[in-house]
Amino acid sequence: MEIKNLAQLKRVIQEKREFIIRVHRQEKFLGQKRIPNVVQSNGFYSVISGQPEHEVSCANHGKGSWIDFGKATQWEFQEETCSMYLPEMEHIPENLIWTIEFCKDKKNIPQKLSCSILCNAYYHGELLLPEAIKTFPEALEYAKDHLDEIPLGEMNYIENSDVLDQENCELVAADSEEIPEDSSKENGLKSSKEEWWRIIEGIKEHESRLAEQGRTEDAEKIARGMDFFYPNDVVTEILKDGDGRISGIKRGEISLSDDDYYLADTQEPYSFRQVTWEDILGIMEEYSKNGYLPPIFSKGTVIWLSEEYESDSKTSRFYYPMQLPPWKSLQMIRKLDCWYADTDLDRREYAEEYQRIVSGILHGLVILNPKKLALEEVIKEWEVNFTEPEKSGYRAAFDEIRKGKIPIVRDCNYITD
Repeated sequence: MEIKNLAQLKRVIQEKREFIIRVHRQEKFLGQKRIPNVVQSNGFYSVISGQPEHEVSCANHGKGSWIDFGKATQWEFQEETCSMYLPEMEHIPENLIWTIEFCKDKKNIPQKLSCSILCNAYYHGELLLPEAIKTFPEALEYAKDHLDEIPLGEMNYIENSDVLDQENCELVAADSEEIPEDSSKENGLKSSKEEWWRIIEGIKEHESRLAEQGRTEDAEKIARGMDFFYPNDVVTEILKDGDGRISGIKRGEISLSDDDYYLADTQEPYSFRQVTWEDILGIMEEYSKNGYLPPIFSKGTVIWLSEEYESDSKTSRFYYPMQLPPWKSLQMIRKLDCWYADTDLDRREYAEEYQRIVSGILHGLVILNPKKLALEEVIKEWEVNFTEPEKSGYRAAFDEIRKGKIPIVRDCNYITD
């Protein structure tokens, strides 16, 4: 599981989740599986899993080994690991106390429904289930509403329409390897669908903001891609007037929403169908070909760049969102400060941009296209502090903007007049 800060770590410890020691200053502790035993506000005692007689489990009159939570600045969280460093020390291997990784919660192992479907053929497939579904009856009800998401398996021809064959269904645990980490198209999870649909909403917001800023031509270019997406209420009115019809989607394609539609045929009467992954991907590719930088979809999350638009000069600075611990932010500012001190750029416009870049870093936003300062050298040094996938995402966005592509941003959460 992914933990992003000390507060989340404390919650997991309170749940008494088992963890493994991956790195430790003392070699004898490496690989130990421990369970939090007694949890306090400032730390916790842990014991060896299944070994009550072990010296660690017997320590402190049977409470176990004491671990102090320390301060938030001592911790570093990367993907599934939590690392603690010596107080007030730089986060380097020499100052590392230990690194732990929490074991997967067996109660939350994903499930899948092994099932059979009747249509023009009889086939057997498997459907990954949302985490909230725990019982077989719930799984059956979910499967009935998501027949199109069940991939085709062994097939035998039979004359019928789509029906769930309940007698040939079984609720089984899903292998974690079966769940693609980044492919929301394949797993069809609700959260991923919502993230994809936010891309459409965000692009529409970007179009509206461009229009408000008087950038009519840019707004019209963005709007062309959105012209194919119709909300449910608009489609309902068109159908009432007899000017359109609803067509189905092909088997195997996954619809993103039951309430919004894609204009499949512009010839009258209009033909609408539910939105699919291919529709989203096609629009993103079209925007890219036309000189825009679409939002980035990474590990189930949409990454939106931030814009600082200046109405006087009609220019923008763009920033990439980063999850940086305070010590890394300070390290980046120090590198920028040393570089700036060695230049003779003391004019007001250079100083203003320097201040904006520093302010951005403090807000978790890293500059992508400085207007005055040539920061290629500094940026290469900064990238050492970035972790994947942020590092590759930042570099890709930096290169695309330098080539002249214009980012599509959802909001300007870092903007000055």
